Amino acid sequence: MDIPELDALDYRIVNALQLHPRASWAELSGVLSSDASTLSRRWSRLTDSGAVWSSCFYMPLERRKRQPLAFVEVLCHPAGLGETVDALTVIPEVFSVHGTSGDRQVYVTVGAASLAEIDRCVRSHIATAPGVTTTRAHYVRRVFQEGGQWRLGALTDAQAAAIAARRPQPASDLAAEPSPEEWSVLEALADDVRRPLAHIRERTGGSLAAVSRRVTALLGADWAHWRIDVAHRALGYECAVMLWLRAPQENLEQIATSFRLLPESRLIASVTGPANLAISLWLRDLADLDDLERRVAKVYPQLSFTDVWVVPQVYKRAGHILDANGMQARHVPFRENGGD
Repeated sequence: MDIPELDALDYRIVNALQLHPRASWAELSGVLSSDASTLSRRWSRLTDSGAVWSSCFYMPLERRKRQPLAFVEVLCHPAGLGETVDALTVIPEVFSVHGTSGDRQVYVTVGAASLAEIDRCVRSHIATAPGVTTTRAHYVRRVFQEGGQWRLGALTDAQAAAIAARRPQPASDLAAEPSPEEWSVLEALADDVRRPLAHIRERTGGSLAAVSRRVTALLGADWAHWRIDVAHRALGYECAVMLWLRAPQENLEQIATSFRLLPESRLIASVTGPANLAISLWLRDLADLDDLERRVAKVYPQLSFTDVWVVPQVYKRAGHILDANGMQARHVPFRENGGD
């Protein structure tokens, strides 16, 4: 799909829904100073073009922080890269697939219920994909920030607070795990968090009132993870990079917190291996990396770069397969133990 131009109102709509994915257009109208029909029409254009997409899936808050994850380097025959990528993107435990520089052609993010399950996935599914010659896994120790927490930052503090205040709070009697009925609603929202209640009811059964109550419960449940994603090129970012850093253990959390303040930072995690910190960022121009490295060296002279991977192509993100321009093409459901 072609890359659409997004304007200031598009940015505000996306940012608003990152804060409250099911907010009605009428609720947002006053906050965003635009009529509801315009907001609805803009959102349809964004999603129809593939520039914006959404997800909802089971992932308890505490498990999001401690979920067994790995970044797996995949070396394959370059001539057969397309076939390899096609095989990797449909593996349910593979959350994201990235084309990258260096001596690997691809790296993938894998999530499962345990390290043993990740190892099984790597050996049984990733390593056996067509064209794959070698894999190397970097296990995640702690996630300081994941991509679903990234915010566009297009709203004023007052607008953001007004929208967040409208989101339902967790119910005091909410169960620690979803009921069968709530599971069915989660599945109905998996690839479209704004699916109309009537369409959800067609998939799940029950009355509209019951479906509405379940959706509201999910908005306040810490085990329901909601994401609004944007194609990075539609925002003016040219590529992504993955930084592999070695930091003194006593400064690790402080450094991770500093990187969280950068609007370009997507994912920040401590990892195993020669590097102990991995950071994924979006860049508007690859030359921006020079300035970033200079700033990091000035503030944290004890920090060393062990590697930098340029990511010119994202094939899959958060369970959604992307086209050559990074636009959403289709959704691949991942299992309950799929990672983030």
